[in-house]
This record gives sequence, C-alpha cells and structure tokens, in this order.
Amino acid sequence: MAGRLPDLTVDAFLVTGLTNVRYLTGFTGSNGQVLVAGEAGVFFTDGRYTEQSRHEVPDLERVTYLGGFGEALGPQLAAMGIERLRTIETGLDPVTAEREQWDDGNNTLAIAPRLCVAYERNVETNAQLERAGIEVVRISGSELGSGRGGPRCMSCPIERAPLAG
Repeated sequence: MAGRLPDLTVDAFLVTGLTNVRYLTGFTGSNGQVLVAGEAGVFFTDGRYTEQSRHEVPDLERVTYLGGFGEALGPQLAAMGIERLRTIETGLDPVTAEREQWDDGNNTLAIAPRLCVAYERNVETNAQLERAGIEVVRISGSELGSGRGGPRCMSCPIERAPLAG
C-alpha cells in the first residue's frame, strides 16, 4: 500500500476501520489504527493490547497509548514529517450523531479526491462533508442498509491492467 501513495497524491494514509486494520496487519483486537507514510508504518492500540499486538503485528512500529488516540498520533505524524492531517468533525449533537453513525453516516466511500458516496438518509453528516468541500453522491440504499453496511463496507478494491488500445 505504501508504494501506491504517490499515485494517489497523498503523503499518508490513516486506517481506523477495524476490518481494514485486520486485513492490513492481522490484528484481531477491538482497538487498532494504522498510519502508513512512505515506506514507514505505525500501528496504534491501547494498553489492553500491548502483548497481543507485539505478536500479531511484528512488522510495524507499535505505539501503545494510555490517553486518547489523538495524543499518540500527533508525535508520530511529526516524526514522519507530516505537517497536517485533515479531519472532519461531525459537529453533531450526541443524539443526532449516534443515530447517523448507526445508520452508517461514517460509512462513506471515497471514490476520488473530494468525492464520496454516502447514504442520502445521513443528512447532517453529508452536510458536514459538503461544508468541508467534499462532493457527496447520495444513494438511497434502502435494501443495502438492511444488512448494516454502507458504501465503504460493500466495496472491494479492484486493480486491472489497462486495456490494450
């Protein structure tokens, strides 16, 4: 994955979804994040998983944090020479945020820089993304969502050779 970052025009990639963390690292715990930048990669988890991550993620630098993830991420970004990490806060009240996150408001699929696919029912989350300059392609997903998944969960990366012309 690190070798593809220049093609994607990004300096780093932060993976926080546990399914993707497990796919990339083999980690089976319930709290883990991975930061990939250049040829370097860092695995983050909390103190409950220090030993487990040592066995399951031996090939990456590991950071165990006692406070929040953000406190551990900052120094690692600086050490990797990453000056800025853009995050988009939901800014939603707790009731709305919980409802939209349950309805897969956090399960958007980025299909290009500043372009994503999301369920139309996540009105507030989509509005926050648009305020941040991201175009949102809304899909109804009425039947898709009945299985508790969203556009990101229902996607699969495909790499194909260019067509011979």
